[in-house]
Amino acid sequence: MCRKFQRQDSRPYIRKIEFAFYNEVEIREAVVEARSDSSPPPELRNGSGLPDPTASAAIRNLSPLRSIRIGGEDLMYPESWLSVIDRTYNWCKRQKHNYFDIARSRYKGIHFGRICVEFEVSVNQFYLIIEEIRNYAALQAAQLHLIYVD
Repeated sequence: MCRKFQRQDSRPYIRKIEFAFYNEVEIREAVVEARSDSSPPPELRNGSGLPDPTASAAIRNLSPLRSIRIGGEDLMYPESWLSVIDRTYNWCKRQKHNYFDIARSRYKGIHFGRICVEFEVSVNQFYLIIEEIRNYAALQAAQLHLIYVD
C-alpha cells in the first residue's frame, strides 16, 4: 500500500472508509482465514443436554465476524466493510468517466498524476470523482451503521 502520495482527508469517517478501501485485499484474506479457522466452534447443547456440533458449526458460520486486525488496527465488522466496498464499486461501474477504473487505481496506491494522464481527466476532475465515490461509500457505511457522520 503506497498511501504516502495520496491526500489524507481530515474527516475521521472518510479516513475509516479509505482505510477499508486501501486494505481491501488484506481484509478479504483475513475474513477467509477467520472463516476457515479449524478451531472447534462453541459447544451448544440440544434440549436433552447432549452436544449439538451441527448447530454449533452453523451458528459460527452464520454469525458475522466481530473484528479483524489489519496493519496494527482493529477493523470492526469486516464483512460489512467488504459489502460497502462491493456496493461502491458496483455503483462506480454504472457511472460515466471511468469511475470504477479511477477508484481501483486510486486505492491500489497509484499516484493521482498518473491516473489523470491515463484516464485523461484533470486533477480537479479527479478529486471531484474521488469525492463523489467517497460520499457514496459514506452513505453505504452509514446505512450499515459502520460510521456516524456529524
